[in-house]
Amino acid sequence: MNIINVNRRFFLIAITSFAASTVFSSCSSPQNSSAANTTANPSATPAANTTTTVAKDKIKVGVTPVPSGEILEFVKKNLAPDAGLDIEIITFNDFVQNNTALKDGVIDANYFQHIPFMKDYGKKHNFEMYAFTPQIHLNPVGIFSKKYKSLKDVPNKALVTIPDDVSNAHRALKVLEESGFIKLKPNVRPASPKDIIENPKNIQIKEIPAASSYSQRNSANYLVLHRCVG
Repeated sequence: MNIINVNRRFFLIAITSFAASTVFSSCSSPQNSSAANTTANPSATPAANTTTTVAKDKIKVGVTPVPSGEILEFVKKNLAPDAGLDIEIITFNDFVQNNTALKDGVIDANYFQHIPFMKDYGKKHNFEMYAFTPQIHLNPVGIFSKKYKSLKDVPNKALVTIPDDVSNAHRALKVLEESGFIKLKPNVRPASPKDIIENPKNIQIKEIPAASSYSQRNSANYLVLHRCVG
């Protein structure tokens, strides 16, 4: 298994992926933006969505610092002007706050999440959002460690952090299972720590907000996170 050095002494040991999408609110009311008003209607036709190219149409987009923030900065500087778009990038270090800002109309769209997370947030907060297709890119989800360079080094009762939201916790647990840390009940989706049926190393799983995962790199033995945090 390849080990990728991330930020010198932070190591990516195992990965999977998810698709990130640009998400719009179906009930937000952005000001002075006919394009945003069009996207607020899930039944709008693709032709109607082309109004986003209107000259100097301004849109506020919420992102996480990496990688969506970096990607959107490139789009803002190199592609948006020719498309007649003025993009204001709003950075959030918290996934929930990013969607709350969309719900409250502070931003017109956000770009950081995949559809299962979007649906889970919407269900919990009674808020309907929808994502544009095709999905934009894949972010890796992996097991990281600052202390160890191999999964073979995992100590007994190792502390392992995973995201505390339903969709990302499921993905994190599947990565742990595929890497031999645990075994889950078959055919459970989404899985939670309660669905662990084998734990040979007696690892201690700590659920924390995904956006704060990277901050645990010095205290935890392993982190399971995706590369849109840190």
